[in-house]
Amino acid sequence: MRSNHTPHPIRAIACGKPVFVLRIPWADDVSGNRSKQYNAHMNMYLANLNLPHKLLSQEYFVRFCAISTISQHASSLEQFDTLADDWRDDSWSLTYDCKLQQEILFWIGIHLLPADNPQQAETTPTAGSSTTFWCREDDSGGSASHRKTDEGYHALYSTGKPKETVTKVKKQIRAACLGVSAAVEQLQTDSGVKDKISVHWIGLLIEKAREIQKHIIILLCLFKPANLISTVLGDRPELQPGDHYNILLRLRSLDPHRDSPCEILHTVLLGEDKYVWHETIQVMLSRLGKSS
Repeated sequence: MRSNHTPHPIRAIACGKPVFVLRIPWADDVSGNRSKQYNAHMNMYLANLNLPHKLLSQEYFVRFCAISTISQHASSLEQFDTLADDWRDDSWSLTYDCKLQQEILFWIGIHLLPADNPQQAETTPTAGSSTTFWCREDDSGGSASHRKTDEGYHALYSTGKPKETVTKVKKQIRAACLGVSAAVEQLQTDSGVKDKISVHWIGLLIEKAREIQKHIIILLCLFKPANLISTVLGDRPELQPGDHYNILLRLRSLDPHRDSPCEILHTVLLGEDKYVWHETIQVMLSRLGKSS
């Protein structure tokens, strides 16, 4: 019996040409210092994950997206927003394959987000270890008593959901309309979500709300959250990904919660492995000292 999903809809676009999906990462904050001056530096890289590992380990196959994406000013999320135009589901590109000796179509999709822990906290987005829910990959957290319950235990194996994260970000933006920064900070602490893009608009909303409260309290009834958001952000029907919050939370090809692999260097190798090695060597040296 013929399925409703066949033939594949891409066939109508391909018109007989071979089609390929190229999966790429990633961005990282490589800021550092020379002499005594701090130098902000955000890099955006491309690597074709369809290639075998022996090729990906070669420097030639890791490329900068463009000169403009080696920035001292634009954050990684701002750069991702620009590149997201190339990751639309309908963004198929035509090129010539020298091996097949014919034209092909390819689509670029972001596959995963390897980086160090601070960078991954930004792209996830996670508020940090001081919040109630501190993990970027699962729903673990809450009070000590909650973590001992069945629900708290199973949360260790439940990944975060982008739609829920977006809802929490929007709730923080609307809370900013009260003009009370503590209310927003409490939401960030309780949810463990803090989006770098929305933080900019939250600051503007709090400032505007306080300005209205200062001049005339009666006008507050006119400036409900929706009206105040429209005043500050512009006359838009809805908060927009990329413009007002993390674009990565709305890419169909990516789930930041699942696709941000644990950073082995600082988390494991320079974490528990380093301390286990240190303690082991200390014991060995002390015994050698006693025997001599």
